[in-house]
Amino acid sequence: MNAIYFGLIVLVFTVSCNNEKKRDTTSLAEQYDIIEEPSDYGGQLFTIESNDYRRFILAENTTSEYIFSATSEYCALSGGTNYNEHYFGFSTFEGWEIILIPRSIDFYTYHNLIGWMWGYGQDAPIPTHVYGVALHESDSLLNYYVELDKSSMFGDELVGGFQNGDCHHINMPEAFDEGGNIKISSKVSCSYSEIKELFIQLDYDLKRLPTRDYSLKQIKLYE
Repeated sequence: MNAIYFGLIVLVFTVSCNNEKKRDTTSLAEQYDIIEEPSDYGGQLFTIESNDYRRFILAENTTSEYIFSATSEYCALSGGTNYNEHYFGFSTFEGWEIILIPRSIDFYTYHNLIGWMWGYGQDAPIPTHVYGVALHESDSLLNYYVELDKSSMFGDELVGGFQNGDCHHINMPEAFDEGGNIKISSKVSCSYSEIKELFIQLDYDLKRLPTRDYSLKQIKLYE
């Protein structure tokens, strides 16, 4: 499948509701000024600039209807009356549903939505795998992926890794701070190469994610 430039086919809908760790380079902790902070896995805090990334959610063995419904219903988590409109992109590729996350979505909402995809609806076609993939605009070594930590008692922890080999985790109840709360930790097991291998198996390329043909749908996220 040839890459399609980011001149998207726009189909707009409005939804209203309430709401092998092999290091390629030196560690991020050594490259950047990061802060030691304790948590379940411990580790060092690394600030994420969301605007520097193109962010995606990939869900396997589910339906486009489920993914759209899960995304739109997520806004019901808030009981507020104020809302902002966001344009999410939706696409399908070889058994995977792909969501293009708008830049207007903050760190917490993006990562919480990844975990939300696992448990939305009892009778729905819950995906067998869900990954968040964030591709840095200028430095591929800062690319990272995340997935739900299935060993987490409360289902509120994400684990993953950067392309340079550093593993990290995100505790969702603590993720509201600007810049997020990704913590690099040697206690987390991860392999970014598994994500790249997944796309090789799909006969695809991570670099082509931003240039897919997405159907844009407008969702009101209440705050």
